[in-house]
Amino acid sequence: MSWIKAKLSVVAPARPLKVAPLNDADLVWQLNLDQIEADSGRLLECIKQPYSKAGSSTHWFDERYVLYSKLRPYLNKVLLPHQRGLGTTELVPLLPDPEKLDRKYLAFYLRSKQFVEWVSLRTAGAKMPRVSMQLFWEHEIPLPPLAEQKKIAAILDGAYSLRQKDQQLVVRYTALSQSLFLEMFGDPVTNPMGWPEARLADLTTFENGDRSSNYPSGNDIKDNGVLFLSTKNITESKLDLDIVQFISEEKFRSLSRGKAKKGDLLITLRGSLGNCCIFDCEYSSAFINAQMMIIRTKNQISNLFLHSLITNRQFNSMLQVIGRGAAVQQLTATQLANLYVMTPPFDKQTLFAERIQLIEVQKQQVQRSLEKSESLFDSLLQNAFTGELTSKGGVN
Repeated sequence: MSWIKAKLSVVAPARPLKVAPLNDADLVWQLNLDQIEADSGRLLECIKQPYSKAGSSTHWFDERYVLYSKLRPYLNKVLLPHQRGLGTTELVPLLPDPEKLDRKYLAFYLRSKQFVEWVSLRTAGAKMPRVSMQLFWEHEIPLPPLAEQKKIAAILDGAYSLRQKDQQLVVRYTALSQSLFLEMFGDPVTNPMGWPEARLADLTTFENGDRSSNYPSGNDIKDNGVLFLSTKNITESKLDLDIVQFISEEKFRSLSRGKAKKGDLLITLRGSLGNCCIFDCEYSSAFINAQMMIIRTKNQISNLFLHSLITNRQFNSMLQVIGRGAAVQQLTATQLANLYVMTPPFDKQTLFAERIQLIEVQKQQVQRSLEKSESLFDSLLQNAFTGELTSKGGVN
């Protein structure tokens, strides 16, 4: 299928909305880049402030526009505004010609992997990379008939909504775990329920990654063998194995410490301080780098309870403050060892663990559904602008 193409400058020029002068006290939606979620284009918050607080580097837009971030285009921030507002000039106000280009079709095209990869190669500036607007305006967008554009946008919108619902469910299950902890035990920092407290060193044992001369080097990294984890593999509260590395069994045996086994807690000491997960996956063991630590619980405290305590927002915020106190932002074994944590009765910890496991079962089901809906959306988005999507009838 062959579609005509048109330059963005022709079918979606930058034409800021013209608005009559307002009074200083008039409330106006004022939009900055940090209010737009990367990739999804979701509006994180709508902030209305007196017009007097608007800076000079702004322009007007309304619900006819598509707002495109020219700063760090690899972050893929494209917003469909729902009402009139003032935006930073880092957002290009694209005004699609309604007789030639559907607004949602344009937004999905700008978010597509093909376009993001194309535009990311056409940026300039080391600290604040921006797309070359001259090349941006010369870019030609595939332009099927308007009715077909709307059909493509509707198919993508349906798949996008499905993905969003799954993402929201995952967030809700995560919040439910946090709420259950607070309901049963209270704030782990202030301990309002008055649970007994003990030094973390008395409740656990610590083990750093190996810092010796035989620490794995580039030549030790293999395509298979024993899992080798870095801080990039630990998100806020879980293990991320999307990208993995390995070391040989022989190298693993030669290392004296930093060997994780199932059930261990892993915590990051540098980078994203205080990220913590339970090592529980298809691999029976792993080696951690020196910017992480293994925490093994003793009989007085369960690893699932301690994991929930460490990843609790209030407690984790305290770890961030402790880490920033060092010359190099980091956590140390000594700092962790001297932390006092609450120790509710073990049977109450066990009850909590049982309830959390039930939540996790449901969360994993939703996570699998999310993976499928993300894969579906990515596949549809990849085919949407080649003519394959509508020629195959879209999705049921």
